[in-house]
Amino acid sequence: MTKKGPLSKVEKFYIENNIESDIETISKDLKRSVSIVSKYIEENCDKADPKIINVGDLMAKKKDRGVTIMT
Repeated sequence: MTKKGPLSKVEKFYIENNIESDIETISKDLKRSVSIVSKYIEENCDKADPKIINVGDLMAKKKDRGVTIMT
């Protein structure tokens, strides 16, 4: 049985932080219909959001020589 009504803040947060998962999995986890989840993603989430940069991304690496340089 799927829930009805608007998405809660918690559900919106879950969708935004699991945007890389497929819509069917998200809707199953939230017990919401696929159409509500896909509509929210289309209207509010940009899949091309820049990823979070971690320290490892700031390093230039040459694995064949075993060298790492911070840029």
